Amino acid sequence: MMSNLKLNIMATTTLRRRDAINIIRHKTAFTKQQVEGLMISLNGGNVSFPYFKEIVDLMRSRARCRSFALNNKAEWDYVERRLQEKDLPAIKFAEFFCADPKTSALIRAELMKPKTTATQVKQFLADCLNKEVKDLDESTKINMMLPADFQDYNFYRTVLRWCEERFGKAPNEDFILKKTIKDLIEFYSDE
Repeated sequence: MMSNLKLNIMATTTLRRRDAINIIRHKTAFTKQQVEGLMISLNGGNVSFPYFKEIVDLMRSRARCRSFALNNKAEWDYVERRLQEKDLPAIKFAEFFCADPKTSALIRAELMKPKTTATQVKQFLADCLNKEVKDLDESTKINMMLPADFQDYNFYRTVLRWCEERFGKAPNEDFILKKTIKDLIEFYSDE
């Protein structure tokens, strides 16, 4: 049974790798051998930051152009931070270079999301609760967050939904019931 699981994982990885190779090959001037040479060390169907940087540099040199963007240090810093949190699927990696402009822009936005500071999160929470930042008590439990103008004891759920839309992630139920606004600020902050 264990060998079947391993074979399935290997087959999935190979398929992802093959798909990524085909996407790059069909949408660029690279031959299959050139693309395979570029994608030689795919990590389980994912691309880590060092490999991402290496392959971007290789593609630039082989294509003899600098059209893949990521030309300055700040852009690379964003990508490195994102790819330390989670690897990029190989298909998205290929699409980053080869897809239509809208898809490429969505992937770029995911990879290069600017840093979210604690100050920004705190200001957002204060705005959600219709309070001044100085009036936001960070020791308040998350499930006790109340807006300044009315006493709705379930309003914290609305605030958390707004936070999820704004920051792209949501804490689990245990976190919500036990932690404070200070913890929530740290949860959403990249600092």
